[in-house]
Amino acid sequence: KLCFGGYVPAFNDFVKGDLRGASSMRARNACEMVARGAGLGDADVNQALIEGRFPHALLDALKMPERLNDEAFAQNALYALRCLLEGGQTVDVAFDAARVVRAVAAAHPQNTYIGETARAVSTLIEEAQAG
Repeated sequence: KLCFGGYVPAFNDFVKGDLRGASSMRARNACEMVARGAGLGDADVNQALIEGRFPHALLDALKMPERLNDEAFAQNALYALRCLLEGGQTVDVAFDAARVVRAVAAAHPQNTYIGETARAVSTLIEEAQAG
């Protein structure tokens, strides 16, 4: 809560940079950290993640082939997105967000968790955009 809440100003930028950085391990760790934060279900943490533009950062990272094809990264990113979208706060996402999420599902057809979560996230995105 202290980190994502902006009490350490450079923390959010550091984590978002790692999501798109060259190191796959650091990207996975950053994504897992965001997923853990979102998964707490704490309204303050989720609001801080949303205001910190983490949904955009996760979706932008998933556009990168190395993140899209990294099953652990994709799974954690979708989990975080679902938690944030279901959290009750308004989440503004890019026009291509649902397409990105569908591409993740297509990249991991054998992973039922990714497939189910991607369908749920796509639905939430489409509802938010129709909103």
